[in-house]
Amino acid sequence: MGHNGRASRGEAMRKTSSRVPMLLIAILLGSLITWTPTVSASGNSSAVEQLQAQSISAIFDGETESTTVYWSNLVTTDYPLMLQMQESRYLVYRHNAPLNESVAANLVPWANVSMCPSTDVGTCSGRTFQLTYPLPAGTNGTYYYAIVSYFANNDDEDGSNDYSYTLNNQTYSPVSVGNFVHGEANISEGIVELTNDITAPFFVQANFIPTIGASNEGATDISWVNLNTIVPDSLPEVGDAAYEIRIYRHGEPATRETWSTIDKTEIAQLNAGDTTFRYMLEANTDEDVYYSVTYLYLGYEDVRFLGTNTLANSIHEDNVAPGSVQDVSASFAEEPEGGTGNTTITWTDIESEEGETYHIWRSGTPINDTTAEGVELVGTAGDEDESYRHQVERGMLGLAFYAVTASDTNGNHNNSVSVNSALEIGIEEDTFTPWIAEPTNVQAVYIGNGQTTITWTDQLGVEGEQYHVWRSCVQLTSMAFIGLEEGQYPTCTQLVATVPDSVETVTVSVPDNIDEKAYYSVSSLARYSLSSEPYEDLRFQFNWDGPIDEDTLRPSLAFLQDAYMTNQAGNKITLLRWVNDLTESGETYQIWMNENDPFGGNEEIMSGDISTEDGWIPIGDPVYAEFNNQPDFTRVIDLADNLDKTTWYAVTMTDQYGNENTQYSMSMNAREVIEDTTPPEITLLVENEDGEIVDSLREGDYRLYVYANEELGEYPILNLRTSDYAEDENGFVIAGTAFTEQSSTVRAQPLQGSIENAYRYQFEITNEIDTADIRATLEIRDAAQNVAVIDVTGWAIDSQSPTLEVYAPSQESLYLYGEQIHVYGAVTDDVGIASVEIQFRYYDNGIMKETDWTAMTDLTSASTSNNSWVFEWWEPAATFHDLGNNQKVTIRVTDTSGNEKEWFTLFTVDNCLRIIGNYDSACIGQQVFEPEEEVEAAEESYYEGVYLMVYALGGINVVLLIMTMLSVLLNSPDRKKMRGGEEDDEDDWMREFMGGGGDEAAAGSPDDVRNDMASLSEDATERADAEDPFAKSEGRDRKRRKKTAKAEEVEEEVEEDVDDDEFDDEDDDWDDDSGPKKKPARKSVKRRSVRRK
Repeated sequence: MGHNGRASRGEAMRKTSSRVPMLLIAILLGSLITWTPTVSASGNSSAVEQLQAQSISAIFDGETESTTVYWSNLVTTDYPLMLQMQESRYLVYRHNAPLNESVAANLVPWANVSMCPSTDVGTCSGRTFQLTYPLPAGTNGTYYYAIVSYFANNDDEDGSNDYSYTLNNQTYSPVSVGNFVHGEANISEGIVELTNDITAPFFVQANFIPTIGASNEGATDISWVNLNTIVPDSLPEVGDAAYEIRIYRHGEPATRETWSTIDKTEIAQLNAGDTTFRYMLEANTDEDVYYSVTYLYLGYEDVRFLGTNTLANSIHEDNVAPGSVQDVSASFAEEPEGGTGNTTITWTDIESEEGETYHIWRSGTPINDTTAEGVELVGTAGDEDESYRHQVERGMLGLAFYAVTASDTNGNHNNSVSVNSALEIGIEEDTFTPWIAEPTNVQAVYIGNGQTTITWTDQLGVEGEQYHVWRSCVQLTSMAFIGLEEGQYPTCTQLVATVPDSVETVTVSVPDNIDEKAYYSVSSLARYSLSSEPYEDLRFQFNWDGPIDEDTLRPSLAFLQDAYMTNQAGNKITLLRWVNDLTESGETYQIWMNENDPFGGNEEIMSGDISTEDGWIPIGDPVYAEFNNQPDFTRVIDLADNLDKTTWYAVTMTDQYGNENTQYSMSMNAREVIEDTTPPEITLLVENEDGEIVDSLREGDYRLYVYANEELGEYPILNLRTSDYAEDENGFVIAGTAFTEQSSTVRAQPLQGSIENAYRYQFEITNEIDTADIRATLEIRDAAQNVAVIDVTGWAIDSQSPTLEVYAPSQESLYLYGEQIHVYGAVTDDVGIASVEIQFRYYDNGIMKETDWTAMTDLTSASTSNNSWVFEWWEPAATFHDLGNNQKVTIRVTDTSGNEKEWFTLFTVDNCLRIIGNYDSACIGQQVFEPEEEVEAAEESYYEGVYLMVYALGGINVVLLIMTMLSVLLNSPDRKKMRGGEEDDEDDWMREFMGGGGDEAAAGSPDDVRNDMASLSEDATERADAEDPFAKSEGRDRKRRKKTAKAEEVEEEVEEDVDDDEFDDEDDDWDDDSGPKKKPARKSVKRRSVRRK
């Protein structure tokens, strides 16, 4: 095993926290160390003609992570056989399974060597070989090696021996094309090969930067990608076990075979995680180099270079300037026509450089340093040019010195000039003799905004001169000033500026409101030689420019042809289109927007100026009219949703010279656009035949009214149907009713009259339509093409009259004169209850009278439905004057659709006296109701009347108490548990007996009615439980909760016990006997006072 394998395993063991005896650790470490023995062939022999490899063996080296295969040639003195060795080769194979002839035939050899590469036949016999196979990273297994003897010149397809040679009149040929004897030319035992994974960075790159450093020595930036970036958490980056980065610089490529022998320099040691390093070069560096980056991890440095942690190609680092340029010379030739001259400089190209650049320097004195004062760079030349022509300006008279230097592709340049790189003797340059005393290169440019800039080159050969700048409508010539006195100027000529020397530029103002062509000339006023007066050369030969266009006129108004809102790809936009002004060229147009009324509502104002008014803002970039072949321009302004505004748009024009016309006019470049991106809104109402607005519908004709909040672009599209309307896949109606044709478009019609934006649609409700809601779907589109789809469901169709159930009074009801008549009951409707009203009829001295219909206000909604209500009304019996059974009460209920239901009954009001005896009542005679005289009650004896009943009840309770105590004592806990439900029922019966039964006063009361209606909300399980005998018992217990708090606690415990019991046959028998017997009796008593109709 290699060093890395031992280190990795040692690190793995170090990281464990288990405490292992030192002896066990030593044994384990010893087992991890690999002593790889030499593995040899089994020693089988073959015919010498097969030329099998001899003494093959293989050794795995854990340090270099490679396997070396050793073998030798057949030892023979057979000269023809040795000649055959010179024509034969060895093919070396490696495989992860034992090799034989068939396996080797399907593999690719990793080495192909000659049996006898020497020309000396005598060296073929017994020749030894040694080949090393570099193992890939992460190898972990057993591998086998084999050698096949191969004769290259005998490998055609027919299998015959095509090669032969003759020696001493005897012809020889090889035995076969490829020979392989298993057990002789292979290693049968296998080699255990174990290598480390790649422990190195990837993608190493280097870039040479020439111009950096204190003296521009240059630097090389090296970068790489760390292993943890590609495979996270591969190596630790912190702690004692963190890896270290090493950077090497070398002049040869790095491989695993050559790394130990090449000359290399370690230039940096970096911390884990770093990805870049800058290596500053030393001076006088000019070489091709390579860079490699490795990791040092737990003492192991992966220098196999299996990844990309070394440069495949070298980079050239060069901070050495090229050598001196040789053979520099110069010659001058004048140019009388232009008053200038040309100096041509030549030199010899530097052969040792490629792509270099030559710099040509000029000075009035000899040059030995290009940075010296007075030395100027006049030009550059490329590689192999070897000459440069420099144009000498006018007015030059004297000697000029030239020098040539070179810089390489990295910019290395030597400012020092050698003797052979410069002229020792200056060259005479004369451009003064043919020179005209005028400035040169006069240029005039109108820059817009009423300004023109004139530039020129000062006249040479004079100092302290002044320059006059002239503006004229024609070109000035030498005849322009002839005959004019001092201070007079030619026609349409103005002196617009006087400029001192060395300025060489001036900007002058152009008169307003002109559009004309102009010429500009520049003359120099200077003192020459021995003249005492300054001289101005007014021949105007080369010192003018023109004509140029100068335009300070404001352009005309743009014409905004169209401005309107429209749709584009489903989006709302405002489209602006204006005409391209063909009288202008290169003008720009600016769009302006004002969300206010720029005219302030004053219809007499038709125009304004954007630059002087508030509210105008520019939109978008100016539109440039490059050519006049486009008739108009169109721009689109995207609009946001939910806009509803009026916007003014204007288009102003600025010509190519910057003259802007910011005025606007309603007739030219300003337009008003109504920008509406808000969908319309509507209000829906339904009206019946009587013109009443209704929320629910019954049989009859109705009108649906649609009121829009704005003008619509078309009549609303209406789809009116019931909410349960449905069609099958064939279009047949399977449910509901449609009031509009479903296969065509139906529109609501406008409402005639003064109401704007109103529409209606008439439809009919028949008695054949089931209860449902009306569903109205409308598609509305306003004048701005904003579309809204509105889907409304409502207006319930009521096909059923309300249900009315009155619990009191009834025909058997009798009320005494001082009592309250209690009217109560319940109403139900499938849609909704609008009102519950009551009316009484009575007689006053024989005259029948009726009360007004009065709405009941004591209404309570049932918990199960909002369409069911319980009502209650109290009326004093004293209201009715004539007594008897001719009193009548009528109750009328109206649902939300107007359906009515009435109920009435007669009842009796009496003022007779009552005698209570034998638990019966009787009227002993009718007479005027007067207070009876209070009769003093006779005191009863302790042994009669009520006292006897109390004694009897007390005795019964004592007996029951004794029986209960005996039952508790005699029954075991298990028995009690099994009979818990039965005893609870007995206790329940006893408590009921001792408590005196239910409250009959509550039976049939409004609260009882409300409880009955609330019971409708119980689920199927609760209704099933209610039919069960135990559920009835539970209901009885709930009745008793209205007693005292103590009784309520007892009953809750009884309910819990009943729920938890596991009923057996005995319990069922008990409930059948006891439960149902009590329940009907209580119901009969409850209903005895009030009869429901």
